[in-house]
Formats: sequence, structure tokens, C-alpha cells
Amino acid sequence: MYTNVMLGQSAEAAEFTWDELSKAVDPLKAGKAVHIRRFELPPDHSMAAPRGGHPCDSLTIDQHNIIRESQRT
Repeated sequence: MYTNVMLGQSAEAAEFTWDELSKAVDPLKAGKAVHIRRFELPPDHSMAAPRGGHPCDSLTIDQHNIIRESQRT
């Protein structure tokens, strides 16, 4: 959706936006896990901060949409 907004700016802005925002999705599509921070979860997610933990906690999400605590810093 945001890429469509950026198309109003320029094709280059839309392409840059797509490239940046797809970085976390591409590995998931390839069957790999992705490291995220708790603050990246939607506010209503059961693991979201503050009830789930500190906003900067490291989490891993896999291709099956399973989120686990992670030791990555």
C-alpha cells in the first residue's frame, strides 16, 4: 500500500520503498526465519510491548508465522 503512495512521488521512490519494505518478507517467502524486534509487532498482538515484554526484545518469526523469543542482539 505504501508503495502505491510513493508512486505519486516517483517511480524511483516507489521502487526504493518496495525494496526496503520487502527485505523481511523475501526471506520468509524463501522458507527462512526473520529476526524482528517486539516493537515491530502490531499493537494488538499478544506478544507486543509492553505486555509481551520490552519493545527492543529480539524475536524470530518463521515461514509458518510462528514467533519465538530470540537471543539475537
